[in-house]
Amino acid sequence: MTVDPSGNIPDAERFPGVTETGQYVPAPPWRVPGRWLLPGPHHTIRRYTDAALMQYLRSLSPDIYDFALVEEIALSAYVAPLRAAGISTIFDAHNVEARLWADIGNKDGARKLGLAALRQRMFNSKLRQAEALAVKNADFVWACSDVDARLMERLYQPKNGVAVVPNAINIDAYADARRIRNDADPTTPPLLVYIGSYSYKPNEIAALRLIQGILPALRQVGMDLQLAIVGRDPTLAMQQAAAKDQSVLVTGGVASIMPYLAQQSIAVMPITIGGGTRLKVLEAFAAGCPVISTAKGAEGIDVQHGENILIAESDTEFVSEILRLVRDPAARATLGLCGFETVSRGYSWEAAAGAVRASLGEVTA
Repeated sequence: MTVDPSGNIPDAERFPGVTETGQYVPAPPWRVPGRWLLPGPHHTIRRYTDAALMQYLRSLSPDIYDFALVEEIALSAYVAPLRAAGISTIFDAHNVEARLWADIGNKDGARKLGLAALRQRMFNSKLRQAEALAVKNADFVWACSDVDARLMERLYQPKNGVAVVPNAINIDAYADARRIRNDADPTTPPLLVYIGSYSYKPNEIAALRLIQGILPALRQVGMDLQLAIVGRDPTLAMQQAAAKDQSVLVTGGVASIMPYLAQQSIAVMPITIGGGTRLKVLEAFAAGCPVISTAKGAEGIDVQHGENILIAESDTEFVSEILRLVRDPAARATLGLCGFETVSRGYSWEAAAGAVRASLGEVTA
């Protein structure tokens, strides 16, 4: 579970002796009418399950492959044929999906009645069944945080427990952003930044809260700041809300997030639902950008309020913490430095590689 700002996977030199082969398997159309009513597995899993690939995986030899790694719930159907081939198999759970989608359903619950409510219940039930089956079939399970690991163990009782392999980023790729921040005029009014993909409902909810709640609340106390909502697939609701406020920029997809983190910016994350750990927190830390987040937004990351992050829950609390950093450039710099130290210590590619090596030692023992 590693990423850098360009989307590249880690250099092969970081994992000597690892080889890979690949074959592109096109996914069928996503928008199949009534897909939630179809019998069998969850439609997300059905979409990414290819019969020819299933047969191929069953034919693999454990004499050639030491282990197989199956990434996230959408590909979980491939755990069983790999195990049938006698290959030690790891299921890498990016989230605890059952909890994530239950939270999203509860958030939308007041608006879902009748058929929509039934569809949500069936969606969640099938997803939990698929997740339980993947965990049961795998030799080992990875989660990206202690929080998710403990929840996965409580829900599904995996036979060999759950290992924590943290989400990680290429810290070196953020060196220029840190340098530019350090050289920038600290008296420049900070830019508020939120980074995400907005087809993911929790990001849309957080962005709308920033546009419609937190930014107007800042104006009420005399603080007029600019807000950049950065990332692909902004929803119509977001664009309509932003069109009413000249202080809001909705970028859509960008070639790089670095220009937004390299300014005298503050990453503001009013996230109320979600799972796993937020890469946006690690990205801001790596750039030396101070972060204000809900506890949910920082869940699973080694943070302490007032040390390497500021935690806020209500709009009033967010306004208070933003004002604190706007008025104190030295506090902004210190918070950003402590965030960088945190990501360097526990969420670099090197840190993730160490966790992978430790886990694989157990899987192949």
